[in-house]
Amino acid sequence: MTKVLLLGNGFTRAFYDSKPWDNLVDKIRDKEKFPLPATKYNMPTPIKIEMLANGRNYLEDTNFQLELSELENKKNPRLLQKILDLNFDFVLTTNYTYEIECAILGGIERFDIEEMKRRHRSSDRIDPTEQKSDNLLYSFNSVENRCNNPNNLQETINVWHIHGEGIFPQNIVIGYDAYSRLLKSYIDYTSNNNATRNNGTNPNSWVDAFLSGDVYMLGFGMDFSEIDLWWLLQYKAKNHPEAKTVYFNPKPVNIQSCEHCNKDHVAGKGDWCKIEMLKIYGTEIKNIMFDAEYSNKYNDFYEQAYQLMRTDLERQQIRR
Repeated sequence: MTKVLLLGNGFTRAFYDSKPWDNLVDKIRDKEKFPLPATKYNMPTPIKIEMLANGRNYLEDTNFQLELSELENKKNPRLLQKILDLNFDFVLTTNYTYEIECAILGGIERFDIEEMKRRHRSSDRIDPTEQKSDNLLYSFNSVENRCNNPNNLQETINVWHIHGEGIFPQNIVIGYDAYSRLLKSYIDYTSNNNATRNNGTNPNSWVDAFLSGDVYMLGFGMDFSEIDLWWLLQYKAKNHPEAKTVYFNPKPVNIQSCEHCNKDHVAGKGDWCKIEMLKIYGTEIKNIMFDAEYSNKYNDFYEQAYQLMRTDLERQQIRR
């Protein structure tokens, strides 16, 4: 069974100088019409950014493009390298930034944009500069592995930015329209019987790998606004129940001073509903207990997740 890592923005937020979403949205907010900061508007981000941009084409905003592609102040590249060294067949990410590529290249601080464009590949030989949602199904970055781990068997690692990437801002999935078009591309793709014909390590697109492979989701909040991934989960549950999805769920303890934790981790509230929906779609939940007030809580959570993934993957390798 193909092994797939889906890495979300949580890891980036924990160990890199990654800006909260509302900080990014504020870069394009029409401050005359919407004087309050983005945090004050209680609505899903894909809709919020469309409203606060007030009709502007924010993807052409140079400052906004820089915010999407820049990455600074690497703090824990080794932990990311350890996770990547688990020999996943595919690495998927919803991030627009390049912390994964930087880690694969030996933990470099930055990469040359033109060099990264040269690394860009497509299983369908499409033009990544063309604005088309289908591009994201087939495009990936092929990066030579310089992690220097003798246990890693991969000479190159393919990284699929499933919501777009900073060097191609025209293909960024961030607004409501972009999410809708991306979802349509999934529906068209699966309806045309393109998906999951190949269960091996050479699928037609990353959607094949997601549907027919064992997917480990780490550092990804699965917010209900991520309509494309929720759709894929339900499709996978109905059509590929033999392939599993594993979600690493942060389970805070000692949360007396954690307002967010107290609010969302009770029956009927946000995180509780999310976990119940994931279970309905056949997702295996790995609850990881960590101290919400501990200064190194992120290290604690991701180290535990790493050990669980390593044990699970090694066990399955032995069964083969």
